[in-house]
Amino acid sequence: MSFIAELRRRKVVRVAAGYVVVGWLLTEVLTTVLPTVGAPDWVPRAVVLVFALGFVPAVVLSWFFQLTPEGIKRDTAAAAATGVPHRLTDYLTVGSVIALVVLAGYFTARQEGGNGQGAAPVAATASVAVLPFDNLSADPDNEYFSDGLAETLLHMLAQVPDLRVAAKTSSFAFKDQNRTIGEIAAALGVAHVLEGSVQRVDDEVRVNAQLIRASDGFHVWSSVYERTLDDIFDVQDEIARKVGFALTESLLGPASADLSVVQTESPDAYDLYLQAREQLTTYSYGGLTAAEDLLKGALLIDPGFLEAKTELASTYIRQVETGLLTPAEAFAEVRAITQQVLDARPGDAVAQALNTFADTMVRLTRGEAVNLNDLAAALEARVAEAPDALEPRILLVRAYTATGQEDEAVAVLEHALHDDPFNPRILYEIGTAYFDLDRLDAAEAALEQSLDIEAAQPNAHVHLALIAARTGDGVDFVRHVLDAMEVDPRDQELPGMLAEFLYGLELVAEGDDFRNRVVTIAPTSEVAYRTELLRAIAAGD
Repeated sequence: MSFIAELRRRKVVRVAAGYVVVGWLLTEVLTTVLPTVGAPDWVPRAVVLVFALGFVPAVVLSWFFQLTPEGIKRDTAAAAATGVPHRLTDYLTVGSVIALVVLAGYFTARQEGGNGQGAAPVAATASVAVLPFDNLSADPDNEYFSDGLAETLLHMLAQVPDLRVAAKTSSFAFKDQNRTIGEIAAALGVAHVLEGSVQRVDDEVRVNAQLIRASDGFHVWSSVYERTLDDIFDVQDEIARKVGFALTESLLGPASADLSVVQTESPDAYDLYLQAREQLTTYSYGGLTAAEDLLKGALLIDPGFLEAKTELASTYIRQVETGLLTPAEAFAEVRAITQQVLDARPGDAVAQALNTFADTMVRLTRGEAVNLNDLAAALEARVAEAPDALEPRILLVRAYTATGQEDEAVAVLEHALHDDPFNPRILYEIGTAYFDLDRLDAAEAALEQSLDIEAAQPNAHVHLALIAARTGDGVDFVRHVLDAMEVDPRDQELPGMLAEFLYGLELVAEGDDFRNRVVTIAPTSEVAYRTELLRAIAAGD
């Protein structure tokens, strides 16, 4: 009997074909179902490998055994024809089974041990990153709206119990980058990615959202919404709930039924609020002034818009740090605004942190005795209450710096960066903290990385200029200040820095160009008066 005929008689070909078909169907079903029920990421891969490794033993077993009406029996005709003793066939059979079990066990142990040394971290199944939604509107200025929608969804999903959501700034760092879903998910350590697009025409909005499993690109859920702007809050609620259920229904209990984040019923106020948050990203004179105007506009429409009040208070503190407002007037406003928020929502940790900080600063400006260590302790408590909020951490850093605890300030920022690794503001803050500690190389690296993510940061350019000045590189100093001026042309301190530098070199004519700019922007400012004095010294007057 020929070998081919013998294969047919023993039904080896039929078994091989059946194994491939059944194995393919089972692996397709299991690799789709297992992740949705919370199985670890290695389980679907183990299933595929077990079926692949089982092919050879299945074929070998079909050579020696036959399926009969009385059950599975050894093919005695096969043993007689080949001259292979029954004991040897037993050895081959048992050996095949043992090999399959050993290989499967080895793969499983390797996967389970992969979380140890040298292994890449496995993203939790209940984890998601919300990418900025694409703006498909004809007007590119509507991008703030698409970004704001994605950001609001992110904050809503962050309220789902046991669901880990990548921080907004790190997720948004991949905007306009040609990176695959798998690469983004690996960088952020998440198992799923929510992406989408927004098309807005007047008051009509079309939102397309899809939840993608990063391991295989499978669309877990997708939907399209065509609504009016008045319904945008309902759209946000619906997307957040459906994504939460799609990740795992067990995560959404009765307590998470209300996923609302922004407490306003006015689409116009919400629209201004989103525009203001867009303006705040650069920390520039122009951006901070525009944000203040937009937030005040939102509050005119909806005086009870608590998030707009908290954002306005934070804006005033940033204006103090950039010289737009004096501490006395700014901190009094911050204290009053945050008290309104706390009257309506006493447990708001961010408003509590802002209020405590502002109250301490008001008393300082009055000349009262203040214990800054008490301020640091109060802010530590607020950070513990709201570990995901950045503003209390930044205020704590300010308190640590004021009390000479620079190392503690750096530790707070490094912990924040671990949670949000692509946040340009955290990287900027770390750069300035390293600068204060005279760790210039580390400061420069952090500031450069911050600018790589958000280029329109004048203060990051200024600190790079200060690093250049401290290392004696005048050319780099001038270059970075000019870069800052290009980003923020309304800041009179920037041309003042160049005028002072050039007057120090007795380059009076060159310094006058920048002095004139200072006088044009802010003729009665402290910078203008100081620049006039420096010019007189340089000119020998």
